[in-house]
Amino acid sequence: VLANVESQIDVYSAEKAITPFERKYWASGQQSLRLLCDL
Repeated sequence: VLANVESQIDVYSAEKAITPFERKYWASGQQSLRLLCDL
């Protein structure tokens, strides 16, 4: 918990990359992560 905000980190995946950043990292075998929180 940071700044009294509950959060969770999750692996993000989709059938097709949306950004060049995702395409580059997925092509090299890396994963994308996302931060989920309720503000």
